[in-house]
Amino acid sequence: MKRRLFVISVLHVIFLAISGDGYAKDYYVHPSKGKDTNSGLSQSVAFQSLDKINYLKLEVGGRVLLASGEVF
Repeated sequence: MKRRLFVISVLHVIFLAISGDGYAKDYYVHPSKGKDTNSGLSQSVAFQSLDKINYLKLEVGGRVLLASGEVF
């Protein structure tokens, strides 16, 4: 039983090591207040268009957050 738990623990550590930085990014889009030259990583530096999102390499768990009440 101890050996099995050890093997599972080692495999878990290996998986975490090769799976990347461990967190996904959120990208913000606001058509009237954003700019496509921004990073899109916060509300204050949001992208302006959805076209910019198409060129990103989104990670698993990443989100694209659209401004409420806006037309896209």
